[in-house]
Amino acid sequence: MIALPRGFTHPERGTDADPSALFDSTAGVGPGGAGGAGGAVSRAAGGTAERQGRDLERVDRARRLLETRPEHDWTIEPLEQCVELNTRKLKEGFRQLHDSSVYGYLQRVRIERAAGLLGGRCSVNEVAPAVGAKKLM
Repeated sequence: MIALPRGFTHPERGTDADPSALFDSTAGVGPGGAGGAGGAVSRAAGGTAERQGRDLERVDRARRLLETRPEHDWTIEPLEQCVELNTRKLKEGFRQLHDSSVYGYLQRVRIERAAGLLGGRCSVNEVAPAVGAKKLM
């Protein structure tokens, strides 16, 4: 089991989550590893756990950005640039950790924020820009 990065907590599984399945470094590689050189795969395994930890931290950083700035016009490209993680790893990591696409997660954050603000007696016209709504019907 790979140790979770310091401060990382899986939202449903807590700190005991096993992130090792998050990024499969052998995906798409045929039997025998990379070109049949099983030794090359095992030599690289030491760096794999470290990369996976960094990738998890970056996926978590993306989540925090979405939660703290839901009003921002987020798309995958600027988000991946902010967290320095490629599109595939960002999307796969989000689906694995949050059982949602990046956009689906952002929508949920926006809806929850809007519900809280509306419950606090804010008007719809005040809430809309605070959650990234471009226009009201």
